[in-house]
Amino acid sequence: PGGKKKMAIAMVASAILPGAGELYLYFDSGYRPALYRAPFFMALDAYLWYGYKTNLDKGKDFKSEYEDYCDAHWSEERFLRQHPYCEALGGDGCSDYQQYNDPLSGASVQTPLFFFLYMPKSQDEEEYYENCGKYDAFAFGWDDWSSEGWDYSYETFEPWTPHRTEYWSIRDESDKYLVRADQHVMLAIVNRVLSVLDAAWVAYTINRGDDDYGGLNIEFRPDSRMPTVGVNYRF
Repeated sequence: PGGKKKMAIAMVASAILPGAGELYLYFDSGYRPALYRAPFFMALDAYLWYGYKTNLDKGKDFKSEYEDYCDAHWSEERFLRQHPYCEALGGDGCSDYQQYNDPLSGASVQTPLFFFLYMPKSQDEEEYYENCGKYDAFAFGWDDWSSEGWDYSYETFEPWTPHRTEYWSIRDESDKYLVRADQHVMLAIVNRVLSVLDAAWVAYTINRGDDDYGGLNIEFRPDSRMPTVGVNYRF
C-alpha cells in the first residue's frame, strides 16, 4: 500500500511538473537514477514553454502588423463600390453589406462570378481579416486593384495585387509562428505524459527492491567540461 501511494504521488507530481515525480522519489528513497532523470524532463519542459511563449509573441506581433496593413489598404466601402455584383446595381454600388449578401438583390443574377459571403469586422473580426486576403471575391476592396484590361472574365481577372500579396505574406508569417507555438504545447504535453510514465516505472522499480534497473534509463552525467545526458534501454 505504501508503495502504491508513493507511485501515485510521483505520477501526480510529474503531471504538474515533468521531473518532479522523479525528484520526489529520489528524496524519498535515495534512488540516484531518479535524480539523474529529473533535470532532463524539467529542462525540456522549460525549453518547450519558452519556445511556446517566444513563438506566440512573434505570431501576435505579425498578426497586429497584418491587421494594420489590411486597415490601411482594404476597405468595405471600396469593396461594395467596385465588386461586380454591386457595380451591376449602378450608382454607388451596394448600399451596405446586407445588400451584397442578399441573393435576391439582383446583382448576383447579372454578375454570377466572384461571389463569397462577406462578414463585416463588427460581427467577426477573425473572419474579416482572413477573408480580405484569402478569397478573390474581396480583391476589389484593395486600394491598388484596377479594372484596366478586365472584361469581367476569369481569364483577364488579376486578383493578386501587390498590396494583397504583401498582406498575405505577413499573415503567412504570423500563422507560421502560431503553429509553432501550438506544436510546443503539444510536445510539452507529451513530455508530461512521458515523465508520468517514467515516474511510475521508477516507483515500481524502487518498490520491488530491484537495483538492477531495466527498461528505459535516462542518466545525467555531470562533467566540468561537458555535462551529458545518456539514454539507454536494458532488455
